[in-house]
Amino acid sequence: MRRLRTTPAIRELFAEVCTAPSRLVYPVFLRPSEGRPEAIPSLPGVLRYGTDTVGTLARDLLREGIPAVL
Repeated sequence: MRRLRTTPAIRELFAEVCTAPSRLVYPVFLRPSEGRPEAIPSLPGVLRYGTDTVGTLARDLLREGIPAVL
């Protein structure tokens, strides 16, 4: 196995994968209006948030250990 790890690119391919909430980015879909989050029909289980509720969502995600939204 050592011969397979000669370059940084190959080492990265063989590196151990670590998935933790702190390494995740949560996708957020916004709409310009206010009100309750609404479902996106083409994306089951995904919601579109109003500009008045996205701050609360971001705080909740940070509390859960997810530091970034996209």
